[in-house]
Amino acid sequence: MKTAIFIVWLVLPIVVFSQQSSYKSPSSDNTWQNVGNSGFSQEGAYYTSLAFNPADGQPFVAFADIPVGCGTRGPGVVMRFDGSRWVNVGIAGFTIDSIGYTSLAFSPVDNMPYVAFAAGCSGTVQAKVMKYDGSNWVNVGNGSFSPGPAAYTSLAFNPVSGQAYVAFMDVINSNKASVMKFDGANWVYVGSPDFSSGESLDLRIAFSPSGTPFVVYQDFWNTGDVTVMKFDGTDWVNVGSPGFTSGQTDEAGFGISPLDGQPYVAIDDAANYHQIKVMKFDGTNWTSVGDPGSTLGWATRMGVAFSSFGQLYISYWDSSFPGICVKTFDGTNWISVGNAGFSEGYPDYPSFLLSPSDTPYLAYMDEGNSGRATVMKYDFPTGLNEPRESGLSLYPNPVTTNLTIDFRDLDCTGKDIEVCDLQGKIMFAAYSSEYKVILNTAAYPAGLYILKVKTENSSIARKFGKN
Repeated sequence: MKTAIFIVWLVLPIVVFSQQSSYKSPSSDNTWQNVGNSGFSQEGAYYTSLAFNPADGQPFVAFADIPVGCGTRGPGVVMRFDGSRWVNVGIAGFTIDSIGYTSLAFSPVDNMPYVAFAAGCSGTVQAKVMKYDGSNWVNVGNGSFSPGPAAYTSLAFNPVSGQAYVAFMDVINSNKASVMKFDGANWVYVGSPDFSSGESLDLRIAFSPSGTPFVVYQDFWNTGDVTVMKFDGTDWVNVGSPGFTSGQTDEAGFGISPLDGQPYVAIDDAANYHQIKVMKFDGTNWTSVGDPGSTLGWATRMGVAFSSFGQLYISYWDSSFPGICVKTFDGTNWISVGNAGFSEGYPDYPSFLLSPSDTPYLAYMDEGNSGRATVMKYDFPTGLNEPRESGLSLYPNPVTTNLTIDFRDLDCTGKDIEVCDLQGKIMFAAYSSEYKVILNTAAYPAGLYILKVKTENSSIARKFGKN
C-alpha cells in the first residue's frame, strides 16, 4: 500500500523517499513482560481481578488470598503497582471473611477502587461491596446485601450516573440472575429480581457508553448456551436470541464496543472442536467477527477488551500452548499480539484489560509460580512508554485523516520517519528535512500504530491511534 504524505513548507526544502508497505518480523522489543515480579502475592491468588486507576493509569489487582479460609476461599487482598513493586492497598485480608468471585472496579465519581465479592463460607456467602476511602476499606451500604447466598458477583459502574451495579447469581432463587445498584443509601434491584429464565452461571455485567447495562451468562435454560440481556429502562430483555451460541461454552469473554455500544462475546465453539469464536450483535443478529477457528487447539479462559478508540482484542488459553494468547482484529484478520502462549505457566482466573494508555495487561493466578498472582503487559518499542522527549509533537491523537508530525523544536536536520502497526507491518517510510510533516492516514485500518523517528543523534518512538 502506498500512503499519501503532504508536506507543509516552512524554511528548508524537503527530500522525501517513500517506499511500498511491507512486512517485517516484529521487533524484539514487542514482547509480553512482567509488571514487577512474577508470583508477587504472599499466597495463592484465586479470583484475580484487574483494574486501572483512571487518574494515573496505575494497575490494581484484587484476589482471594489462600490457603487461609475455607476451601478455595481466603480473605481479600488488593494490591497496586507503584512503579517498581506491588504494594498492599490498605490492610491485606481487609474483608475478614473468606471470599470468592472478586470483581474490582474504579468509581468514575471519586476515582477510588471498589471490590465486589461473595463473602463467607459454604452456603452462607452473600454479595458484598467495599471501597477504599484513602485509608481503610469500608462497606458500601449495610454490608452483605443479597437476599441469600450469591455467586458470580460482578461489579461495574454506570458511566453516566456513576452508580455501582452488581450482578450475581441468586442461589436461593434457583440460581437465577439478579442485578442491584447502590442508590447512595441502599442496594436496590434493577428491574425484577431473578430475571433470567433459568440458572445463570459465569454471570457478568458491563455498560455501553450511553449507560445501558448488559449481562452475559451461561444459560442452563438453553442447554448451557450463552445468553446476553440488557435493561431497557423497565425490564431485562434478550439481546438477539437467547442461547445464540448453539453449544455449551466455557467462560465466555464479554465486552461492549466504545464505538457503537454493541456487545461482543468470545466463546469456545463446540461445533468446531472448541476453537475460539468471536461474535458481535449487529443490532438484529449475532454475527461472527473474522474467521472462526483461529486457534490451534481447544480454547478456554476467554477475555474481550477494547482500546479507547475501539480496537478489539481477545485473550484465551489455547491447549496447544502452555500459556495465554492474545490477538487483535485488524478489520479483516485476527493478528497475534506478541508471542502465543507467553505466560510462564497455566493461567487460571485470567483478567484481561487495556490500560488508559491502551497497553494490553493480563493478571492471573500463575500455576508456574505456585498459584500466586502475576501481572504482565505487552511492552511497546523502547521509548514508547517513557516521558515524551522535547522536540516532537504528534497531533491529533487519535487521528481520523491527517496526522501532523511537528519537529520544529527537534535539534536536527534530516530525519528517517517510519510508521508501522503492532505486528511490524510498515505502513509508511520516508526521509525528510522539513520541520513539519502531515501524514494522510485515511486508508489505515482503525487501530494502534507506532511512529519511529531517527536522527543523527537520537531515536524516538510514539504511538498513535487511528479512528
